[in-house]
Formats: sequence, structure tokens, C-alpha cells
Amino acid sequence: MGTLDPLQIVSSNLLAETISARIACTIAGKPTAMPSQALPALVIPYCEGEVLAKLNGQQAFKLGYLLAQLHALNLPPLKESKAFPKIHLPKGKSVPMWVLKMMEQCNSKLQFEENCWVVSHRDMHLNNIIWQDSNTPHLIDWESAGLIHPFVELIGLASNASGLAQCQFDADLFRSTLEGYGSLNQRLPPAQMPLWELSAYSWLLWYVFVLEEGQFNEAERTLQSLDFIMKKTKDLIDIYKQMECHFHRKQVNTR
Repeated sequence: MGTLDPLQIVSSNLLAETISARIACTIAGKPTAMPSQALPALVIPYCEGEVLAKLNGQQAFKLGYLLAQLHALNLPPLKESKAFPKIHLPKGKSVPMWVLKMMEQCNSKLQFEENCWVVSHRDMHLNNIIWQDSNTPHLIDWESAGLIHPFVELIGLASNASGLAQCQFDADLFRSTLEGYGSLNQRLPPAQMPLWELSAYSWLLWYVFVLEEGQFNEAERTLQSLDFIMKKTKDLIDIYKQMECHFHRKQVNTR
């Protein structure tokens, strides 16, 4: 998600340690003094398993449920826990007008519903999930952990699980992720249009970062993915509304 400072790395590791004791879905790093280095090192234990390029419905459901568990912990933020930073376009770089408009929209809504924010992973894409077996996900790379709106993180996860990052879309996998999340408490985070707009925030931060680093091929690939996601937004909204109705009916039937 960008450049990290040592305090943020320490804070994210403390978060991983707390979560590993409560949910057992990750392993925290172990601070270790390295004689050959002036600074201490953080050694991350090896996790045997497989990173999947594509999920099945059961795995998407499992990830949605795991994210709901993380959010339900309602962990108090550490002093170093931060929200996403404001998006700043790198000097001397030009971007398409539609991207600039998205940046302005996100920056203007940065504090939207901040009373609902939770401390969480914030980077749950498929490359950060190791499957120890076909039904046991293990989260890695907590360096981007911080404050985020539950809806925004859920949409990010469901988008990745359904293939949107690769400019593909499996509606059933998107739906399964939402179903897994909602199955914990029979509800989904309430959706509002500003939150749909903010679901592009991490994509824009990554785009700015790779531009600054001169990774122009990755920047172009990111724009292609973002454009594809934007074109699918209406479909995503429709599916989300369907799943909200699904869980509402279940609540009514259990009363």
C-alpha cells in the first residue's frame, strides 16, 4: 500500500499477535536481534501451504466469514493505528481525468462514518492468503493493517475473491464472500454510495505508489483493473442488495 515506517511494522505485528491468539488465522513475527545489522529484525515463521490464483465457492465463503470474525473482535486501535492517508498525485505525473476525479471523491469522503471504523488487515487479496489445506486460510503480510470501514474492506475482499483484480468477474464467488461474511451475525455492513466510492481507495493508493516508483507497467495494469471494477459496480451493488434482502429475510424468519 506504500512506504512503511518501523513503528507501523511493529504495531501491525502486535495486531497479528493479538489476532492469532483469538482466531488462529495467522502467526505473528518474532523480533530478533541480528548481530550483522544495526536494527532488530522481525522474523516471520514459515507457513506451509499454497497461494491460490482462483477460489471455489466454499473458499470464498470461508474468507468472508474470516473477515467477519476479524471485524467482530472490535479491537481497540493502537497508538500507531492509522486510517488510509490522503491521496496525493506525484509531482510531474499526469493521470486520466476519470482517475483524478476518483481521487478527489475519495479524498473528500476520507472521514466518512469514521465512528464505524475497525482495526483490520486492509490488504486481504489472494496473494496474502496461504491455504494450509483446501479449507484453512492463513493471513500473511499485516504491514498495511490499520483503520478501515468494514464495508470497504468487505467489498475489497469480495472483489479480489471474484477475480475483479484480474479483469474477470465470477458473480457467484462475489456472492459467496458476502454470504460468508453475513453468516456470522446474519447481516452485512450497511451500504451507502460514498462507501462504494471509497472501495477504490486502496487501488488508488497503490496506483500512486507504483507511479512514484516508476513501475509504469504495474501502474497501467492497476488502471485496467480499476476501470474494469468501475464498469462492474452496478452489478456489485445489485448483488449486495440481494444479499442484504437475503439476510433480512433470515432475521425475520428466526424471530
